[in-house]
Amino acid sequence: MFKEYPYINMIKMKKTKKSTMLFFFIGCALLSMPSYAQIYAYGIALDSIKESVTSNPADYLLLHQKTIYPDSTLTIDDYFYLYYGSAYLDGYSPYSEGNNLNEIYDFLKTGNYKEAIDICKKQIIEHPGYLKPFFLLGIAYENLDDTLTASKFFKRYYDYLSIPYFSGDGTSTESAFVVRSVGDEYLIINELDLKSQSQSLIFEKNVPYDMLQVKAENEEETQKIYFNVELPFMNGLNFMKDSKSNKKAAKKKETKKKKSKK
Repeated sequence: MFKEYPYINMIKMKKTKKSTMLFFFIGCALLSMPSYAQIYAYGIALDSIKESVTSNPADYLLLHQKTIYPDSTLTIDDYFYLYYGSAYLDGYSPYSEGNNLNEIYDFLKTGNYKEAIDICKKQIIEHPGYLKPFFLLGIAYENLDDTLTASKFFKRYYDYLSIPYFSGDGTSTESAFVVRSVGDEYLIINELDLKSQSQSLIFEKNVPYDMLQVKAENEEETQKIYFNVELPFMNGLNFMKDSKSNKKAAKKKETKKKKSKK
């Protein structure tokens, strides 16, 4: 599908300038690990985006609002900023943003396309950087015979997906795809016409990577594809820390309450 959008190869030039058990594993794996190194995508330190988003999230959200309007124009720089910047918003939750997918699929299967559109747009607003709803919007509008709007949302999806897709080639940890969510790994391998056989979390130089064993259809031989998952990984760790802190605070409050009754 990317062949239909040859202009997004321009982005390569910039290289020069789910579950509680998962969170448990994340915490255990990091207990003895030092701080991570800077995250880079296209040779750009993502801390520069972090500083911009955290210091002025209103500007980010204003730009993000444009994504739900099919006629709005966004540049490759905008998509880069929106994709990676979403990981530094307070509401960033990569492990839960797909919770409404089954509901959307059910509406699409039963022909309730307008309902599917409503949920997709709501998901986009609530989860900046979440890509799947844009593609599903295209499907919904296509089934409503609004092919023009459908094509615009399909284009929006592929323009957005081009950011992680061209962030590496996935053949090694050094050239790993840099993703903001584990779900995007599967969007990428789908575009590569590959199927996942297994998934493993590995560490190299204190950086977390997902290593997927994949293979092409009708082929027996598998290959390894690497994804830098530091953004969603650290989100999982922070979630654990916040949960632990909240439990401690609640326990302390309860203990204090009991003492006051005596």
